[in-house]
Amino acid sequence: MKKIEPPFMAGTCLYYQEKGRIKMFLAKRPPDKPYPHKYVLGWGGHLEKGETPEQALLRELSEEMPLVKKKNLRDIKNICSILETVAGNVTGARGTIFLVRISKKKAGEIIRNTRLLKESYDAKFVPLEEIEKIHSASPEKFLPHYVPAIPHLREWLRK
Repeated sequence: MKKIEPPFMAGTCLYYQEKGRIKMFLAKRPPDKPYPHKYVLGWGGHLEKGETPEQALLRELSEEMPLVKKKNLRDIKNICSILETVAGNVTGARGTIFLVRISKKKAGEIIRNTRLLKESYDAKFVPLEEIEKIHSASPEKFLPHYVPAIPHLREWLRK
């Protein structure tokens, strides 16, 4: 993927499948971070100068999720090309969202480790339907970068 100059966001939607149901990561931003108490579906951050979205994602995940190693990210799937985000209307930021499929065991490790990190709170894996329901009723509850992606998650997960 070509290198893109900041501001640009690379983020994740973490999920696993159990008995045919999709369970997605859902947590809230801490009160002392930008977008306090907004829902997130994973981690990510802004690209540094000269980084590709994939490089930024690997860097951000290794900073924010100590148990994630680069070799575990082979199955990152770019689910959209460049996604114009709601935040883009305000800050000029654009982003790429990556679906990251993990095992149920890894999901448990992520939840345990999330409690040790300062990047989010109230972390859990919930059925995709719950995320769609929250988004449908109150899209403003999500980090703006996720808002335009949520209606497409079910379709992207079928690919």
